[in-house]
Amino acid sequence: MADEPIRSTLSSDEPAFVSIFGRKGEGKSVLARRLWDTWPKDEFVIDVTKDALTPRDVDHTYDFVPDVWPERLREDEPVRIRYVPDMRSATYLDDLDRAVGFACRNRGSMLWIDEIGVVSRVNRTGPNMNHLLNQGRHDRMTTVFCGPRPINVDPLVLHQSDVVYVFKLPNPNDRRRIADSCGIDPRTLDEAVHALGDHEFLRWDGTELVHYDPLPMQRARPPRAR
Repeated sequence: MADEPIRSTLSSDEPAFVSIFGRKGEGKSVLARRLWDTWPKDEFVIDVTKDALTPRDVDHTYDFVPDVWPERLREDEPVRIRYVPDMRSATYLDDLDRAVGFACRNRGSMLWIDEIGVVSRVNRTGPNMNHLLNQGRHDRMTTVFCGPRPINVDPLVLHQSDVVYVFKLPNPNDRRRIADSCGIDPRTLDEAVHALGDHEFLRWDGTELVHYDPLPMQRARPPRAR
């Protein structure tokens, strides 16, 4: 079924780290939005490229890191926040790390980091991101890491991921990083990636590598009514 990999990935009762990697245009954002749409609690997205979500998908869009979690607009409904960082700011990287820290203060929420290679690059992971990777489960955080090149990302992102999704990855160094970090036989992963059709993807949960057809393009949750 179309949503089988989604239903078997996230539970609001059990925090999880999910990584999604693949070249541009293959469906990473479609999958990440599907995870976002099916999460029932508060959500925060770090939208580095400004195209992960739109203002209609959230309750609040900020170009700065807020100090406090905003009040609910609707009783008994989760709050959804989109943070769009200013890439021209002299404190750009520090702002990204502060955004991670802000999200972690709201225990039990989901954090989606689009372009994880910018927020947590090899040898350049900030203190809040480091806390998330090492202590995030204690904060009851569920986190979705999304990006095109795993070779550029802090290896701890993959080491800590409970589930890894892989779309087409043309560069063998990217495939080898995933194989080495996740304990997958490199030849097995190479063959599985080469067998992927357009927008198809693999799911690794630590024990099994499963090939899935493309997800439907329609959203699982409609935009907020304004």
